[in-house]
Amino acid sequence: AGRQVNAVGGGLLVLLCFTGIVIWWRGKGTWAQGFYVNPRSGWKRVNFDLHSALGFWSLAILLLWGITGIYFAFPDAFIAAVDYFEPQQAALSTRAGDAFIAWLVRMHFGRYGGMGVRITYVIIGLAPAVMFVTGAIMWWNRVLRRWVEQTRAARSGAAFRSPARAEP
Repeated sequence: AGRQVNAVGGGLLVLLCFTGIVIWWRGKGTWAQGFYVNPRSGWKRVNFDLHSALGFWSLAILLLWGITGIYFAFPDAFIAAVDYFEPQQAALSTRAGDAFIAWLVRMHFGRYGGMGVRITYVIIGLAPAVMFVTGAIMWWNRVLRRWVEQTRAARSGAAFRSPARAEP
């Protein structure tokens, strides 16, 4: 059951990556602004820029982690795809699809390079948490705060609009 939950999480991460890149696109004229954070802006803009830049720069590894999360739960489907596109001809021949799957696994765990790669993976591993917080702050500022203010205004206005008691 844990592997299936992992696959669902990996699939949701892949979905977040694709929807994130679609939402990240700002148009022809201003798309390059999504690559960096301007610290001289106001805090809301810095929060938005941090979310946008961090999402762009961590997209490839997060997409890879999502795909490998699915692979670890359903390896037979990936092997069947390799078999379909690249039938095995000789018992000892190495197929490109098998090499790609092995590369995915090494990339998932960071099994190449030295301590610098592991430190980089730790930093990139924090990216989803930072993006959750920055996204929640944007959601609060754009949606939830307005809803809370409207709800409070409606409740306080409803108290004044209540019918007056009749005097005996």
